[in-house]
Amino acid sequence: MGRRGGTMALVFVLVAGLAGCGKHHPVEGTLVWKDTGEPAKELVGYLVSLKSVDEPVGGIGDVQADGTFSIKTGADNGAILGKHKVAIAPFVPPGIQPKPKLLIPSRYGHYDDSGLEIEVKAGTNKVTLTVEKR
Repeated sequence: MGRRGGTMALVFVLVAGLAGCGKHHPVEGTLVWKDTGEPAKELVGYLVSLKSVDEPVGGIGDVQADGTFSIKTGADNGAILGKHKVAIAPFVPPGIQPKPKLLIPSRYGHYDDSGLEIEVKAGTNKVTLTVEKR
């Protein structure tokens, strides 16, 4: 999937997230580096996107300076129950050139290639996503 495909995936999450469906459960997480286990603070401003495996809905959260994120689905905090594929990519507003240098391998920007998946359960969900440096 090229840049256009990645953009389309992000658009899917944003549009599907606005539709929402069912009750949302809080999802809070931390990105950590595979080699050190330390929070991936360098990824501040990146987006963590979820896409439900079973429903046409997703959620999104921005990475904070401490490597943490909180997922929202549209205006609601959290995500629906079930398995979600995960993508992580820098936020790049339309028209911004040059594109920022990727700090993680590009595969993380694609749901089917990232190798990341979470399961949202009832109640508050605390997740840790481990990523490799580029």
